[in-house]
Amino acid sequence: MPFCHFTLKGCKPLPEAYPTQLETLGDHLRKRRLDLGLLQRQVAEELGIRKGTVYNWESNHRSPQLRFMPRIIEFLGYLSHHAQARTLGEMGDGKASIVSETSNRLGRPCRDKRSSRTPRA
Repeated sequence: MPFCHFTLKGCKPLPEAYPTQLETLGDHLRKRRLDLGLLQRQVAEELGIRKGTVYNWESNHRSPQLRFMPRIIEFLGYLSHHAQARTLGEMGDGKASIVSETSNRLGRPCRDKRSSRTPRA
């Protein structure tokens, strides 16, 4: 009807793959990726790995090697802004502090009532 103008607004439902409980590193990776609206391919490019590796981590078929942990931790955003350093070894001296390039390039996740829950490190 021409006199009835209304707009429905609401949050987009979360994907079925969205983890409800964060129990594994793969769950944390999947949640962060979906919060940012990224594809596995884009996460792989960001971390310098293959797309299949991201799939294996998210589905808990494999665990990341130790050499990938600093990049994963930075991608997840679990370092505080004052503790971010180029290497984990620099974190102890308190001199090195960098802004997370991952967050700057990818943007901040959209927060609604359901996605505002942030994991605690």
